[in-house]
Amino acid sequence: MRRSGMGPSAIGAPDLLAYQQLNGIELNPWELDCIHALDQVALKAASQK
Repeated sequence: MRRSGMGPSAIGAPDLLAYQQLNGIELNPWELDCIHALDQVALKAASQK
C-alpha cells in the first residue's frame, strides 16, 4: 500500500520494478504474490478505519 493524494492505493508493477532495480534484485513470482496479497490486506484494513 502506498499513499496517494486520494488515500491509500495498491502497489503497482512499476513500483515493484523500481524497487528491484534500485536494490539489484529480482523477486520470485511467489514473493510478488505475497506482496500483492499483503497489500490487499493493508488496503482493506485502511478502508475500514
